[in-house]
Amino acid sequence: MTLPDELGGGLAHVLLRKAYSLAAFALVGVLADRALPRARRPALRAALVVALFSALIEVGSGFHPVGVPSADDLTALAKGLAEVGRSLDELELVGGVRATFPDDDSCADLAQAMDTIAPQLSDGYTTFCIKPSQFIDDGAEIGRFCRAVIRRAEAL
Repeated sequence: MTLPDELGGGLAHVLLRKAYSLAAFALVGVLADRALPRARRPALRAALVVALFSALIEVGSGFHPVGVPSADDLTALAKGLAEVGRSLDELELVGGVRATFPDDDSCADLAQAMDTIAPQLSDGYTTFCIKPSQFIDDGAEIGRFCRAVIRRAEAL
C-alpha cells in the first residue's frame, strides 16, 4: 500500500505500514500466547519487541519501555537509529515508577515509588508515567494526589 505525496507520501506510508505490522503482531501474539506452551512464549514476545523497535527506529519520537531497558536494549536501539540516520537523542525518553503494594488491600507508597525517578532523570528520561489508581483508591483524592506528585517531582 502506498500513498500519494499530497497525502503524506513517505512518512504516512511508513506510519501506516508500521501500525499495521504492530497490530498484526499483537493480534497474532494474543492468539498464540494462549495457544502456545509456556516454553514457547518468550520467542513470541521477542518477535513483538523486534516489530516495536523497527517502528520506533523509523518513525518514533518517544520511547516508553514500560520497565527498565537493559544496556543491550538501548545499545541495539541506538545502533538501529544510527543505521537510518537518527540518534537516540531525538527520542523523548519516557520513564515510570514501580508500585510496591504492602498487602492485597492497600495502596502503594508514592514517596517510595518516586524515589526511582532521580536515576532515570540522570539517564536522560524527561517524561514519567504514574498510574494514580496504584496510590489512591478514592477518585475524590485525585487533586491531592496530583499536587503531591508535582511537589515531589519539583523537589528532584
